[in-house]
Amino acid sequence: MTKISLAATIAFTLALPIFAKPFSESLTPEQFEQAGLGKLSPQELRTLDQLWQAAQVGTIEPKTDTLPESPTAPTPPAPVPALAATPSPATSATPAPNPEDLLGKEQITPDVSKAPKEIRSRLVGTFNGWYGETKFQLENGQIWQQRIEDVQKYTPSESPEVTVKKAFGGYRLVIDGYRQSCPVKRIK
Repeated sequence: MTKISLAATIAFTLALPIFAKPFSESLTPEQFEQAGLGKLSPQELRTLDQLWQAAQVGTIEPKTDTLPESPTAPTPPAPVPALAATPSPATSATPAPNPEDLLGKEQITPDVSKAPKEIRSRLVGTFNGWYGETKFQLENGQIWQQRIEDVQKYTPSESPEVTVKKAFGGYRLVIDGYRQSCPVKRIK
């Protein structure tokens, strides 16, 4: 092989990832959701795409020793902990939406340009920390869920004030009087 053709082959191989679609964009929406990629933050998706591109070029070796022995036998999901805030008996549930109002609602793109940078509310019931997939029900009707697996136990407090703030890569729930904040995603 001549030096020119060798140089052209190397240049093409190195440039290939630049022109290739990122891994996360090469999947159908169904594949994306089945793989659980919708749970990742934008930064986590970028990291995944960069690792995939590096593996395609051969600059990193994919780990195979951590794969399950049988791809057809999925690991059972961990039990979902109860809500962090147990509703008090005096609190009434929010009314169910009118079913007719839901038809076609998925096609309406909400205007988030006027959304506040943070909201303040109270948790419904007793707060005692977060445990991996904890759901936080607010007095304003919103429900937020813990976004990363982490455990933080606190002395129980009744309906503490909270602030949900927009942060890099998502949102954080800050409980008044506590140092730690919890990364969350809105589920209702």
